[in-house]
Amino acid sequence: MPTSKLDLNPEFNSATVQTRRVKFAACLALTAMLFGCSKFTSDHAMHESSNGEPINYLVYDESFSSAGMPDAAFIETLATQGVDIVINIAPPTISGTLQNEAELVADASMTYLNIAVDWNEPTQGDVNQFLAYMQTNAEAKVFLHCKMNMRATAFAMLHRVINENMDPEVILVDMHKIWKPNATWAKLMNTAFENHNIDYKVAVPTEPI
Repeated sequence: MPTSKLDLNPEFNSATVQTRRVKFAACLALTAMLFGCSKFTSDHAMHESSNGEPINYLVYDESFSSAGMPDAAFIETLATQGVDIVINIAPPTISGTLQNEAELVADASMTYLNIAVDWNEPTQGDVNQFLAYMQTNAEAKVFLHCKMNMRATAFAMLHRVINENMDPEVILVDMHKIWKPNATWAKLMNTAFENHNIDYKVAVPTEPI
């Protein structure tokens, strides 16, 4: 039976097989990454802005808006728009944080509030603090943000439904422009609705989002 060149050189054969295994593993990793990115962008909208606005910027009405992390220039823009209060519900330790945000907001003659909501363990205490603050400042023009406007759109929906008595089905549309809450956040929102005697539930996914 004829002997192949690879059979005559076991070291070359082994190296070739190993190289092919590495290439195959790399292809699998790339495929997984592309699939993951595709799923992320389908479930979590990434609305970049070309006019200096932060990522995922949403304007709900003339007195309330939310977005991802702003930069220093946008803080100045908020002041020129007549915003009274800037609320950040992301922990100050997350990546991409505007380190001197509180100072920038104060320098622009606006009020700053940080409620450090843990992405993996948000609490009803966080929700209650935010809802109470929004009620107390009902006449103010407010800009709410977190890192990507996921936390913020969830809290925005709770405020608009619980404090402002708006139709949850209508408000849900705005949140879904950015994301569909995972099980942790859907349960948080549903508990808040229940605590305020609102007969409405956000869909709780069976798989992580």
